[in-house]
Parts: sequence; structure tokens; C-alpha cells
Amino acid sequence: ASVHPPETLRRLKEQYTNYSVVPESIGEYTEENISRWLTNAERTVDEKFEFAAEVQSERNPDVLMLHIHETDVVQHRLWDRLHPPTEQVADFYANIDNWIGEVRDKADNILILSDHGFRSNDYAVYLNTWLRRKGYLKGDNKTQTVSKLKRFAATVLPQPVIDFYKKTDTTIEDKVLGEDLQKSVFKSTETTAFAHGVGRGKIYIKDWNVADALISDIEEMTVHGKQIVDDVTVY
Repeated sequence: ASVHPPETLRRLKEQYTNYSVVPESIGEYTEENISRWLTNAERTVDEKFEFAAEVQSERNPDVLMLHIHETDVVQHRLWDRLHPPTEQVADFYANIDNWIGEVRDKADNILILSDHGFRSNDYAVYLNTWLRRKGYLKGDNKTQTVSKLKRFAATVLPQPVIDFYKKTDTTIEDKVLGEDLQKSVFKSTETTAFAHGVGRGKIYIKDWNVADALISDIEEMTVHGKQIVDDVTVY
């Protein structure tokens, strides 16, 4: 459970209107939706810190854990508004900083953890797209609906992401196909290798007769004329 003990969640819902443990979806990437989401996210952050302060005051627990998921969504979905940050995004982070300052002043010890960090990208490589173009991954792509993919791009991906893909050796359709090819090609007898999972860099070899050639192709992989692979591990 995200909230423990169970009665704590009931109290949260009674005390705060529309309380959400995990942030709602931004939805279509419009200025109105983004502004609304940030406003709601900041309110939810306030509610979490306020309630944590109440619990600390009432029960003085040995360990009090508070999960702020909203920052993860900002980095994943609104990264185009971070460098430099828009006024609303800057206010969102400033508010969290203020809350952390208050917690630090009152707590005996405070430990801040993150499951991962973020950084900027110069390029992207979609391995299944690359494998398909190299002939390792084969199958019938006609089952994919291009119009559906275009709607995906228009409603889910922010414009900076779309602009980013235009600079890479792929397309929005290739991106989605690259992640969804398992429906038609992973089981194909002609497929000798495929990637599974998003962003993990793992390629699974179905036919080890192609291993040497595949490794060589990976080592020679370039983007905009720059070699990008430092090491290949096979296991």
C-alpha cells in the first residue's frame, strides 16, 4: 500500500479534497492542462507535507516516510520547461525546497532519496528500429495503425520531443513501432535478434549464428557520424 496504516488514508481523504497519492495524468500536452496539473501538483505537495507535520507532532514516530512523486512527473513530462524553468515550474520547486527546509529545522535527522536522476539528451536510438533496418528483426508492420501513432504523437508527446525526433535517424512512428513490435515480429521465425524494454539497451539474440555480425554492427553504430557504443557485453 502507498499509505500505511490504512486508517491514515481514510483520514487523508476526509481531510483533503481530491487527495491523490500518485499524481493524475497531465493528458493532452496543452498550456491549459500543464498549468492546471502544476497547480494541482503543488496543492498535493502542500497537503502531503502538512499531513506529515501533523503526524510528526501527534505521534512522534521513530521513522516518518514521505513520498513526493510529483517531481518525477515534472522531469519526465515537462523537461522542456526546466532549462531555464518557467515561472510556474520554478515556483513548484521553490515550494518543495521551502517545505524541506521546514522539515530539516524540526527533524532530528532527515534523509532525502531519489530512485534515479535526470540529464539532457543529444540523441536517441530506438534499438528495435535499428535492428529492423539492419535486417535482424523482421515481421509484418501492416497491423500497426499509423493514424493511431500520429494521434499518440500529437496528444501525448510534447512538441519539443517531436522536434527532437526530427533531428534523429527515426520517426515518431518508428519510435512507437520500436517499442510495440513484439505483437508481430518477436515470434517471427525470420527475426534473429530483438530489443525488449524501453531505454535499457538490452538486445536478445534468437539465433546465435548472427552474434558476431550483430556485435560488430553495434560497435560500429553511429549517430550524426559519431560512434556512440563504448562496450558490448554478451551473456
